[in-house]
Amino acid sequence: MKRGSIKDMIKKSKPIPKPKSKSKTMREYLEKLKKEMYFCRTSQRGADFSLEPVVVRGET
Repeated sequence: MKRGSIKDMIKKSKPIPKPKSKSKTMREYLEKLKKEMYFCRTSQRGADFSLEPVVVRGET
């Protein structure tokens, strides 16, 4: 029953959208990823919603 469960999860999870216009789409994707990562971190350490900016290296 457990065998291959991780593979099934990977299959079910949405594929990462391939950015069409590199500049805009990639930036939006990074922003989304940043927010998701931020919410993961905040939910893990408790409801601390002091919006500290998450810095992604190589942006600007």
